[in-house]
Amino acid sequence: MSGGTLWRSGDWRPRVAEHAVIAVDNVIDLIAGKTPDILAGIDPGRKAFTSVKNSASLLALNPPQCWVTPVTQQFEDEGQSRSSRCNLRVTMAVSAGEPEALMAAALDYVRAVDRAIARATRADLDEAVKRIWIVEHDYGPMFAKDGGFSRLPQIHLVVEMEELD
Repeated sequence: MSGGTLWRSGDWRPRVAEHAVIAVDNVIDLIAGKTPDILAGIDPGRKAFTSVKNSASLLALNPPQCWVTPVTQQFEDEGQSRSSRCNLRVTMAVSAGEPEALMAAALDYVRAVDRAIARATRADLDEAVKRIWIVEHDYGPMFAKDGGFSRLPQIHLVVEMEELD
């Protein structure tokens, strides 16, 4: 480009593209920080997540585990601000010896993550995050393995973000 003038999208999209990283990190922090106490209140026997990360290794599960991954992101340029909606998926790995116990565990872990997100305060969120809301709970299929059962329930959520000029 000549004359040092940046094309509009070249100027703002790289910063807004970082919103997905900020959104994932914020949700990981919420889950890791809030779910241990919430789980203890739901069922004192429920273990805290062994890990809360942004990537999953489904080959070596160590339940209960949790992963937060970006799915899609939409951008808007509103003149004085740039905004985006980051669609995230929170996947949990839970296991139990019997199908009924597995469903109870899946419900408890989904409820704990839901509450952790719902209890987020302004102080818990990055300054670019406007709000977070849950769109769907998916309790996932059941798998039989090594004499036990596992599920990979998911929560789908949206993180709305904005940057001011």
